[in-house]
Amino acid sequence: MNLLAILLIGVTVGAAQTQPPPEPSPSPSPVPTASPASAYVVGPGDVLEVTVLGQADVSRSTTVQPDGRFTMPLLGDLEVAGKTVAEIQTLITEALSKDFLVNPRVEVRVREYASQFALVLGEVVSPGRRALRGSTRLIDLLIESGGFRPSASGVILVQRTDGAFPNGEKTLRFRLGNTEGMTEQDRMNAELLLKNGDVVTAGPKYFVTVDGEVARPGRVVIENDLTLLGVIAESGGLAKFGSSKIRIIRRKAEGVDITGFGPCDGAAEDVCLVVDIKDIRKGKVQDVVLAPNDKVVVSRRRF
Repeated sequence: MNLLAILLIGVTVGAAQTQPPPEPSPSPSPVPTASPASAYVVGPGDVLEVTVLGQADVSRSTTVQPDGRFTMPLLGDLEVAGKTVAEIQTLITEALSKDFLVNPRVEVRVREYASQFALVLGEVVSPGRRALRGSTRLIDLLIESGGFRPSASGVILVQRTDGAFPNGEKTLRFRLGNTEGMTEQDRMNAELLLKNGDVVTAGPKYFVTVDGEVARPGRVVIENDLTLLGVIAESGGLAKFGSSKIRIIRRKAEGVDITGFGPCDGAAEDVCLVVDIKDIRKGKVQDVVLAPNDKVVVSRRRF
């Protein structure tokens, strides 16, 4: 999936969030909303902009200190770390109403996000640390990172360092998009809400090499679970004199399945498996799911 594709995903899944905001209520007391910005949990380093309508001497921008406090005129130090923007707005409104102002209209927003971050690694244009702003989705982070490089496979690994995902796991792995376009599951994955400390890794493309008697020998990109029959089809099928008995050469490595494979002649680091694709088509044996960097060799039939 290329950069254009990831931007198109962002347009699709973000459409519901691009509607113009409603007009503010004329009520003298602010009503906290459930918007992503108001739900953001403030922490040390965040810069808050507090506006008290008609009270310029009370309004100010201030940084949340390492002890979780910030200073307001009239109110002094306030404990704000761990509170949402909406909660801080209510806190300031109530404190000013109690002793200083009548029906103050207070607005609080985060001017600079500097307390919550996710790390983006791998095949994106601009990897690095990214600030989380309220309900930051995976797609938001990928777009901010420039989208996928041409070398990206679309496979995403998300590691949660603080807590776990709803399914109890600390790691999620999935692929955004496929050769048939976006699915509903893709949309759900793209809208995954990120938390402070999450590590997002965009995986690279992996290939299988096909040599010998096929119509188009060369490298084939692994898409989802690429099988032996699939890679032969991607290579244009067997050539006129291609043998149906095909050799798969696989490099031994940690985590690589070598079940059913045996030694290769003269290659201690490789294992081999010979499969007759006629038997696969007849249902006598299962099709073989290929691994990254496998080499598929189609020899010439002997007469």
